[in-house]
Amino acid sequence: MQQRGGLEKVGGLALGLAMGAVWLVGLAQPRTPTYYQDVKPILEAQCVGCHKPGGIAPFSLTEPQDAVARAQLIVAVTASGRMPPWPPGPDSPEFLDQRKLTEAQKATLAAWAQAGAPLGQK
Repeated sequence: MQQRGGLEKVGGLALGLAMGAVWLVGLAQPRTPTYYQDVKPILEAQCVGCHKPGGIAPFSLTEPQDAVARAQLIVAVTASGRMPPWPPGPDSPEFLDQRKLTEAQKATLAAWAQAGAPLGQK
């Protein structure tokens, strides 16, 4: 009787671990970035100061269709470091309000473009 209880406990533990693993795998699935959820905040913080109607940039990124139409270009120029333009070198001291994309922001833009630049929910 004692052994059977032990086996039931082991079986229950195994089932619990398996269910936990399935739950964790579900959490580990990367979510596809969307314009409204992920990209718009990056563009607003780092790009639309110049890329706006009447701004110094040659085109606007204030509307979703602007960003979607230029998704591949955005990835290319941010990955190369050409955008956002920031003349001081990497050894310069930190500046207030500098326009600089993190590696995570660049990865978000790339994943969004790779997924076909979905808009998502407002």
